[in-house]
Amino acid sequence: MKKSYLYYILFLISFFKMNIASGQGLTCGEIQPFCAGDSTLIFQNSTNSGVAEVGPDYGCLFSQPNPVWYFIQINQPGDLFFEIIQNSQVDFLGTPIDVDFIAWGPFSNAEFQAGVCDNLTSDMQVPGSASEEDPPNITTSQGCSYNSAAIENFNIINAQAGEIYVLLITNFDNETGFIQLQQTNAGGGSTDCSIINTTHHCEGDVISLDATTNNAVIYEWFKDGNLLPETGPILNNVAAPSAIYTANAIDSSNNSIVDYEFIIEFHAVPIAATADNLLQCDDNNDGFWAFDLSVNDVIILGIQDATQFSITYYESQANADSGSSILSIPFTNTSSLQTIYARIENNDNTNCFDTISFMIEMFDTPTANTANNLLECDDDNDGFFVFDLSVNDALILDTQDATQFSITYHDSQADANSGNNSLATSHTNTTNAQTIFARIESNVNTNCFDTTSFTIEVFDTPTANVADDLLQCDDDNDGFFAFDLDQKTTNVLGTQDTTMFTVTYHQTQAEADININNLLSPYTNLTAYQEEEIFVRIENNFNNNCFDTSSFLIDVFDTPTANSIVDFEFCDNANDGDDTNGFVTFDLSTKINEVLGAQLITDFEVKFYFTQVEADAGLAGTEITTSIQNISNPQLIVARIENVLNVDCYDTTTFNLVVNPLPVITPLVELKQCDDDTDGFTEFNLTESNELISTNFLNQTFTYHLLLADAENGLNAIPNEINYVNTDPSATPDILFIRIVNANGCFRTSQLNLIVSTTQIPQSFQLNYFVCDDLAIDDDDTNGVAAFDFSDADAQIISLFPMGQTLTVTYYITLQDALAEINAISDIGNHRNEALPFVQTIFVRVDSDVDNACLGLGAHITLTVNPLPDINLEDDYLLCVNTNGTETVNIPILDTGLSDIDYTFEWSIDNTVLVGITESSHIPVQGGIYSVLVTNNTTGCQNTDATTVNESESPMVTVELISSAFAESQVIEATAIGNGIYEFSLDDGPWQISGVFENVSSGEHVVTARDIKGCGTNSAIIIVIGYPKFFTPNGDGYHDTWNILGIANQPNAKIFIFDRYGKLIKQLSPSGTGWDGTFNGKPLLTSDYWFTVEFIEPKDGSLKLFKSHFTLKR
Repeated sequence: MKKSYLYYILFLISFFKMNIASGQGLTCGEIQPFCAGDSTLIFQNSTNSGVAEVGPDYGCLFSQPNPVWYFIQINQPGDLFFEIIQNSQVDFLGTPIDVDFIAWGPFSNAEFQAGVCDNLTSDMQVPGSASEEDPPNITTSQGCSYNSAAIENFNIINAQAGEIYVLLITNFDNETGFIQLQQTNAGGGSTDCSIINTTHHCEGDVISLDATTNNAVIYEWFKDGNLLPETGPILNNVAAPSAIYTANAIDSSNNSIVDYEFIIEFHAVPIAATADNLLQCDDNNDGFWAFDLSVNDVIILGIQDATQFSITYYESQANADSGSSILSIPFTNTSSLQTIYARIENNDNTNCFDTISFMIEMFDTPTANTANNLLECDDDNDGFFVFDLSVNDALILDTQDATQFSITYHDSQADANSGNNSLATSHTNTTNAQTIFARIESNVNTNCFDTTSFTIEVFDTPTANVADDLLQCDDDNDGFFAFDLDQKTTNVLGTQDTTMFTVTYHQTQAEADININNLLSPYTNLTAYQEEEIFVRIENNFNNNCFDTSSFLIDVFDTPTANSIVDFEFCDNANDGDDTNGFVTFDLSTKINEVLGAQLITDFEVKFYFTQVEADAGLAGTEITTSIQNISNPQLIVARIENVLNVDCYDTTTFNLVVNPLPVITPLVELKQCDDDTDGFTEFNLTESNELISTNFLNQTFTYHLLLADAENGLNAIPNEINYVNTDPSATPDILFIRIVNANGCFRTSQLNLIVSTTQIPQSFQLNYFVCDDLAIDDDDTNGVAAFDFSDADAQIISLFPMGQTLTVTYYITLQDALAEINAISDIGNHRNEALPFVQTIFVRVDSDVDNACLGLGAHITLTVNPLPDINLEDDYLLCVNTNGTETVNIPILDTGLSDIDYTFEWSIDNTVLVGITESSHIPVQGGIYSVLVTNNTTGCQNTDATTVNESESPMVTVELISSAFAESQVIEATAIGNGIYEFSLDDGPWQISGVFENVSSGEHVVTARDIKGCGTNSAIIIVIGYPKFFTPNGDGYHDTWNILGIANQPNAKIFIFDRYGKLIKQLSPSGTGWDGTFNGKPLLTSDYWFTVEFIEPKDGSLKLFKSHFTLKR
């Protein structure tokens, strides 16, 4: 039916605050909390939002425009009677808006959490409906109303605590406004208003809070009562922990429109810990099992609170995410490998959950089949053996798939059952015999297994010890011998028990391996001089599979004969560093052929030994293998000849080592002679050296040679041994070699050095050295004493003689010192002629370093000292700069006093050469350090002098007043600026160093500053402000008027004169002539008069007023 409305337009200004609920749900899925609170709990209505969704049974509602969905939760049980009100204003004093509704319920919390939008049927509608004509219902249940009223009745009878009801409210008029639920009965049930402002979220969620309000221009946000910086309608980035947020919407007049409260609860999100896969061994291999999934509860929960979180299981991830289709426990798998999904959720907010998955799987159980016992021969007879247990793998597996099952071995049934402590397949027994337990298990589930057992046992294995070869020296050299084989049985057995083992001999390895054709002892070799191998077998008497074999050789060899040897003689030599000790090195191999005789070296080997015992033993390492030096003279040597195929077949003989002595000589001698001229050649009698070389020279033979090799070999002797002329004129000796032979034919060589010395200096040889006088050492450059470096004289003198002469040249001041070889000049590179100034003669002595008897002597060097130029400059000069005509000193002239013809001049200032200034005197144009370098044009001797030219100048003068105007004691200070030292004078008064003047009188003053060295003066004027203490206007020209002194340059200054009673007598101009002592043309009487002056303080430029008095005297 058509609805009609009555609209009222009210204009309200409200200053009380409203609480607006935080949201509205336009669909069932967006349902929002609702409750009956006080008059300030308001909900926003919906406009322009279409009609309600299809699906629910809307009962009495013929239309559902602009829907809003809410739910209420019962707090206290009982009957509840409500009014649902809709109005255009938040204070509900505006235009009423048609409101209709329908309610469903009750629902439990679990049902509501699981979703109720699909269960809004007619059966779930709250009983009772109202239409347009029906009166208000305040007594019975009413869950639906459709009429034009702005207030509808909604009643629930016998509501229970915790029940939830779903409520749809529409806006038929499509007018913007607000909704309120008011409970009209007291003492009955009540709704839970905490759900209105409380929203539940999971930790980790980040949400936004919306407080958008019409006419609001700014917002105040608070968290738990603390002001936040946000001023907009939306508060973003809201996250854990839980808190109460409030928003105050404020209009442009700074009035609060409404308060919003948001109770935000964040709930912990559980963590689903990784669950164990459930692997089950099938007891009948049919592939199915009833699994207890709850065994994973504790693992998934971990350390989390079991009272806070619940765990359920599902067959799909989608079911686990939605929490639907929970699996029952126990659960029977539907396939051999199946994924199970676990969900852990917060009991307070099931939307806070986590999931994890794990596998359930069935496995076949294997069968352990019977294995063989393993019996082995011990490889080291210690009772232990490394068994390959895996040889039983195939028997235990039988027909089972080796890719699906694994076999391990254990030393106990308990370990086989648990699968622990598995043995390596290469296993050493721990006892003999030992039981081994085999376990066969599934490769994908090791808990699926079976076991069996078998025995391992070790038997001793004998060792065929190596027997020495039987090598026989033939007593008749026919090549055959009867060998006793049984003598080797003891060697083969060693320490092994003869009751456990048996030894046999065989001709082949094959016969020994199978124990056939045993040989009898004694046994004669089959072929002469041919090696034959005998094979030995030793076996365990209790297990003939445990045996060992070895072999040895039998052979027959010829016996050699050692022939006699002659003694081995040598001359002594210096190969050992001493040719007189009777010891030399002998190469014994040269005696091998003597020992062999006609016997073949291919059949027999000859060795040498120091003793007969060593030769008979023939032990390796005792023979002489290299050339040896005798240790006695003579020394016995034993030679051994042995069969190369059998060294035990041998014979020996002996001989002596003998060493003959060499001549006793002097290894090097010299013959020296002085040359009588300077060519370095002279004649020598070489035989004069014989008695120098040997004391036994009469019984020895001497020959002379140019080469050592010729002397050693006795070749190319010098024929003219009586008058031999040397070939080298230098001091390097001619070297000859002498061969000396004794009666035994043993010889030595000696070296003969022929030395010629040449020392005579030619009389015409003369050296001259010139130096300039200096200040060194004695600080006197006029005494004719200076340092000379004549070290190059050595080379010039040495060059007079043949090259290679070894000479010593020394220098002396006197001939007597040169002859006596005393007081030689020690440093010819730095010699001072102190003994003879200006000119000194030096005596030269030349001595041969190899023959002191040869010398040369003479006066061959002259030393001359030339004087330095004599310069006479003043120590310093004064130069006035920036002159102004007041200076009193002359222009300076720097004059050396020397001749411009005889000398050359170079002037410098501050180490910089003045280019073009080359005269003996110089006029400076600037201050600085001037130096002049003067060179004697004849001797080249130079001298320098330096002077300082000091600059000074007239000053720039400034004066300032230090004291204030009208001070009792006026002080001024003058400052002089310039390159000088200055003194000051006030008004042509006395001069003083300080620029400060005290007790200066008022008025104009002149301060003069002057350079104390005479480089000029300058002045400055200063005016001192003050006043006369009295004046005498009597017309005598002295003190006839009175005025302020020193402010004539301040035309704006104001001066007033008063009598003692304060009467103004006169106003003066600062630049005027002053007061003449009259008033209105009449002279005033003698008295004190007062004045004031307003002026500018010169010190700081400030405006000041000064008052004082003065006396008029008549």
